[in-house]
Amino acid sequence: MRFVCVILCLLALPAQAGPWPRGKGHWFSSTSSTWSDGAFGSGFMTSQYMEYGISDRLTMVVDVRYDQVHFSGVAYTRIPLWTSEKGHRFALEMGGGIDRGWAISRAGLSYGKGIETRWGGGWLTVDAAAITVTATRATTYKVDATVGVSPSDRWKAILQVQTSTVPGLSFDAKLAPSVVRRFGDHVWGELGLTHTLTGPQQYGLKFGVWLEF
Repeated sequence: MRFVCVILCLLALPAQAGPWPRGKGHWFSSTSSTWSDGAFGSGFMTSQYMEYGISDRLTMVVDVRYDQVHFSGVAYTRIPLWTSEKGHRFALEMGGGIDRGWAISRAGLSYGKGIETRWGGGWLTVDAAAITVTATRATTYKVDATVGVSPSDRWKAILQVQTSTVPGLSFDAKLAPSVVRRFGDHVWGELGLTHTLTGPQQYGLKFGVWLEF
């Protein structure tokens, strides 16, 4: 019975982020576009995210985001730190990149656990990162908390709270629910919304495509 529960949790794990290794030779990519409107005006932001399993434990991650004005890109590696007997997992992330022309470093800690719900298997993750501009040492701290459920092997429902803070200057929080549907063996389609929880109101509509091999 315990083995069956483990398999069900594995089938329901998220396709991206979290502490789970990708696995040697396996890769995942997500391309999405978000249209937003509100106090800061309207426009599109494009996001491209990719994971590749360098080994069974080491995963390479590339995360690129850009709009009409700004560009940011970061590459980092993720390696498992510890897994408890009850399935609590932790992983360490280290890397760097560029944000709006500034060189940055990124250090992260990721937590995750497979869960069982009345609607099916699911997962819970908390991803924390410190992003530092190397020239000025200014640091932004980000924490994203995610809960997801897979009521079937074709559907995923995801609810995420995204937070970002610069100590002494700003704190931002955003709610981002989405649904994901499988199309074929390797393709998923994502439809989501975003809504600011702090500061000026901003709303968004997200369309995305996932590929997994």
